[in-house]
Amino acid sequence: MTETYSLRSTPGPGLKARRITTRALREISDRIDGVAITAAFAVAATSLFDFGPAAMQLGDTALMIAIVALWGAAKLVGEMAADVADWIDPDATDGDTLWMAAELFKQLGFDVQNGADKDDVLAALQATRVLPALSSTLKDLQAAYAADDEQDEADDLSTAARQVQYAAEALGDKQF
Repeated sequence: MTETYSLRSTPGPGLKARRITTRALREISDRIDGVAITAAFAVAATSLFDFGPAAMQLGDTALMIAIVALWGAAKLVGEMAADVADWIDPDATDGDTLWMAAELFKQLGFDVQNGADKDDVLAALQATRVLPALSSTLKDLQAAYAADDEQDEADDLSTAARQVQYAAEALGDKQF
């Protein structure tokens, strides 16, 4: 049987570099709005309070154009960074649906950090029964590894399944 590998997920020294670059690009994409707002305030402050270089002293119209240009550039850079991160991410093709699920969980965590209603998020997490489903998948993987006499992996997966089950029970799931 011939195995084929994607260039994006081929093991090697470039894999770590792509992961680090992907992480950096996602951070840029997430934080670029704050940088643009800070720059807009700096430009507005130099113009409104007459300090800083004379070249930065903008009239009202030029100030509004500069702020809009900064915001537009930030949106463009943020979208480009996110697109490039998606394109070079070596983990994006390993398990597409699992990768997307992980990204959604990351976004959910980001939403909670930024003020999402924690009770609603917890209730949704409990209602979806995602942890019992993960535990079940880990148990299925454990059985598959055990059937192939790969006991070390099977033992690790059994431990992981049990830990996820404990987490589900701690969140109130009693349907195991």
